[in-house]
Amino acid sequence: MARGDGLLLEVVDYKDPQRWRWVLKDASGDYLADQEVNLDLQDPNTTAILDLQGHLDRHSSPGDRMAEQKRLIDELSRWIGSKVSGKVACRQAGPDADGDEVIQGITEKARGDNS
Repeated sequence: MARGDGLLLEVVDYKDPQRWRWVLKDASGDYLADQEVNLDLQDPNTTAILDLQGHLDRHSSPGDRMAEQKRLIDELSRWIGSKVSGKVACRQAGPDADGDEVIQGITEKARGDNS
């Protein structure tokens, strides 16, 4: 893919806020990668991303709050990378992705449009 080509990241197979599938396509609409997302509401990382500030407040010690919060955010970022972005992020961040514009899209079905 040439520098500056756009990428389209779509939400497809949307079931609810915890379950959907990403599909990454190139500027021509050709499939590049996909990632199933199935977030477990019992997983502390899921609840952390739903209330990030509360998570940071509850789990960072007052003595070194900034370092603790950075550590917590780094941990969550790795989790998001594996559970939410996965293969789509790896493909998007590949060596040819430098400078690519990513356009996020939601299918009509995921938006609730029935037309």
